[in-house]
Amino acid sequence: MKKIILLACILLLKIQAGFTQAGMLDVSFNGTGLVHTDFSNSDEEAFAVAVQPNGKILLAGYSMCCSNAEDFAMIRYNADGSLDNTFGTGAKVSTDFNLSPPASTDIAHAIAIQSDGKIILAGQAFNGHANDFALARYDASGNLDNTFGTGGKVITNFGLLENSSLHALMIQPDSKIIAAGSAKSSDDFVLVRYKNNGSIDSS
Repeated sequence: MKKIILLACILLLKIQAGFTQAGMLDVSFNGTGLVHTDFSNSDEEAFAVAVQPNGKILLAGYSMCCSNAEDFAMIRYNADGSLDNTFGTGAKVSTDFNLSPPASTDIAHAIAIQSDGKIILAGQAFNGHANDFALARYDASGNLDNTFGTGGKVITNFGLLENSSLHALMIQPDSKIIAAGSAKSSDDFVLVRYKNNGSIDSS
C-alpha cells in the first residue's frame, strides 16, 4: 500500500511539474524561445507564417525599403530559429511590384507552400490609384519563379479605383490557387481562382 501511495505522489508531482511548464518559452529555439530579425533597418512587419515539410519556417509581410515604399518581404529560419542563409540573400527575400514608383505599397498578407516546394505570397500592391490583388511565386531557394504570371508576379485589378486586398490563400489538390480578400469601396468578399501558371481560371 505504501508503494502505491508513493507512486501516486510521484505521478502527481510529475503532472504538476508538467503543468508549470505550460506557456513557458521553448529555450531550445534560438536559446531563448524568441527571435528578432531586422530586415532592412527600417519599418517591417510579418503577417503570415508557414512551416515547410523539412521544418524550416517562413515569415511573410512587408519591409520599408526606400522613400516610404513597402515591398513584399519574406524570411526563412531553420527549425532551431537561426537564419537560413541558403535562402534568398542572407535568408531574406524582398519583391517590389513597381506599379507606382517610387513610393509603392506592396504588402504580403498570406503565404502558401505548393506540393512541389514552391512558395506563394499574396497580398496587395498599390497601382497609383488603389490597391490590387498581388501574388508572387518563388522557388525553394527564394528566387522568383518566371513560369508564374509575368516574371513571377500576378496582379489582379477589380477596377482602377477599386481598393482591394488579398488576405487568405490556399492550394487545391489539383494545384489551382484560391485567393480571398475584399474590395474595400464596395465592401464585398472577393474570391479568385488561379491556374498553376497564375492565369485566372475562367471555369
